Amino acid sequence: MSTATSTPTMGGSNFEFFAGHALLGALIHMMVGAMYGVGFGVLASLTRIRGMALVAGAVVWGGLVFVISSFVGLPWRPRSSTAGTRSPTRPSSWATAPSSSST
Repeated sequence: MSTATSTPTMGGSNFEFFAGHALLGALIHMMVGAMYGVGFGVLASLTRIRGMALVAGAVVWGGLVFVISSFVGLPWRPRSSTAGTRSPTRPSSWATAPSSSST
């Protein structure tokens, strides 16, 4: 399911799209978002808020999730991703887009 499509970009390099990886990323993204929603639902249920207070609480919750994810969670994540970097144990074509030079 990870079929690659390669399209030349304006810079002359190729962009590769892997459908399987994109689908997996979207699935993980939606599951994380669903868990944040479950957290809000539990919190709203326990505090018994209703009506416009619930809407205002959802907006505040969404803002907090955004700030914490963007400025705490992402910078704190382990540096295990090697996307876009060259590795001495893998061919360079695995880590970066194919180049037109043959060095």
